[in-house]
Amino acid sequence: MGLYRDYRALEKNDKVALTIAFSPALGGIMVIVKLAMGLWPMSALFIVSAVYYAMLCISRFFIVKAHTRTVK
Repeated sequence: MGLYRDYRALEKNDKVALTIAFSPALGGIMVIVKLAMGLWPMSALFIVSAVYYAMLCISRFFIVKAHTRTVK
């Protein structure tokens, strides 16, 4: 219950940042899967999709990093 209480005590912006912090990790897994799926049959659709997810991961990482910098 302590972890839930700590989460409830966070401000709304911090809750959003905490949730988004997991997004780059999940997106990185998605990039690896899509890239593997694209390179095996040489599918341009999956390769382009992997590049798109990589750009999303990078941008989300920098957004979370900027948020943690402003909170400190």
